[in-house]
Amino acid sequence: KTGATLPEAVHAAAEAVTNKVLRRRFERVARAVAEGARLSAAARDEGVGGSDLLWFLETGEASGLLSEHLQLAATHYETKARLVSRVVARAVVPLFVLLNGAIVCAAFLLFFLPIRECLRSVIKG
Repeated sequence: KTGATLPEAVHAAAEAVTNKVLRRRFERVARAVAEGARLSAAARDEGVGGSDLLWFLETGEASGLLSEHLQLAATHYETKARLVSRVVARAVVPLFVLLNGAIVCAAFLLFFLPIRECLRSVIKG
């Protein structure tokens, strides 16, 4: 939609990736697309994205509506990320409660076990 060609857009996306391994994969995809390969085939060959992204790419290329399908994919992944962040946020509080309980129990044991051993030795003694 910005007026850039598909190879330019894929190359720009590759430059935005900070992970070096993924960046190299996206650069190879950009090169393959610039050489005339289909985006879905290049992405599949490089292992970029999951099966759902490949579905968006393939159906977008087949229908001639790739930009709209990429928008749908972006919405799909944004929704997926929100859902995962909610699940993680809900799981963090119970996790920290359990961790805090373990720390308190360990402190209690480390403090009172030596006292208990001293009392046992005095009583036996």
